[in-house]
Amino acid sequence: MRRSILFLGLVSALFAFAVSCSRESPAIQAHEMTGSREERVATMADFLGKRVKVPGEIRDVWYVEERIGDGFLGPSDYRAFLVLQVRGEDVRGWERLLKPLAQAAGYTAPETPRSWWVSQEEFQRLHLFEPAPLARSTHGWAAVAPDSGRIYVFSYSM
Repeated sequence: MRRSILFLGLVSALFAFAVSCSRESPAIQAHEMTGSREERVATMADFLGKRVKVPGEIRDVWYVEERIGDGFLGPSDYRAFLVLQVRGEDVRGWERLLKPLAQAAGYTAPETPRSWWVSQEEFQRLHLFEPAPLARSTHGWAAVAPDSGRIYVFSYSM
């Protein structure tokens, strides 16, 4: 009896291994926020308004979420990239919503380059914060560019 249980366990493990090794890595699937500027701003203002008191006008929004994995033999991972364009005079109010980032953060960009995303060179000069409450996840970073009035938010699931 014990040998048959061990044999079934071994066969099950080999089957799972073979299935997982025979599948190609799934491509990254991207879902980008679309619509007019007014629609994008309204959508993000509604999302943020449920989390915080929005400290000023949002002038524009860009957002893309990437899904890595297909949920087969485990969950998918997600990466989100958000840019808020705010008025320059409101930047300090937005910064007050955020906590300084406790550890160093590395530059990350969407798999498919986006013209609205921060460059690696500019990223090095920005003030870094925790991504919450501007993102659903606590993993990642928020970077504020006071000169341009842009707030970049990168978050990911684990």
